[in-house]
Amino acid sequence: MQRLVGVGLVTLAEPLDYESSRQYNLSIGVHEATDDEGHEGQSTVSTAQLIIDVINVNDHAPAFTQRQYRVFLSEDSVVGSFVIQLVATDADSCQGNQLSTSRHLLCT
Repeated sequence: MQRLVGVGLVTLAEPLDYESSRQYNLSIGVHEATDDEGHEGQSTVSTAQLIIDVINVNDHAPAFTQRQYRVFLSEDSVVGSFVIQLVATDADSCQGNQLSTSRHLLCT
């Protein structure tokens, strides 16, 4: 008895985007329409499920809500005084991503 082996390839038809779809579920089938002697016969079918989990990558840079900020401070402002609250966003999923800021007063 000869054993037949078939190979099927699954390839991407378009780029993946974690923010759009985090998982794809595919049903894959194979069928045989001939009997052991090569004659047309009753078709037999086997199916399997393929689950593709998309892994997020940091493909979006964080961005401030404004390109420029300006504040006026009195020269006698106390060290530690509130200056401004800045807001930044990141289009990447929040899972595993954190936005951090640094606080430095630069003098020019």
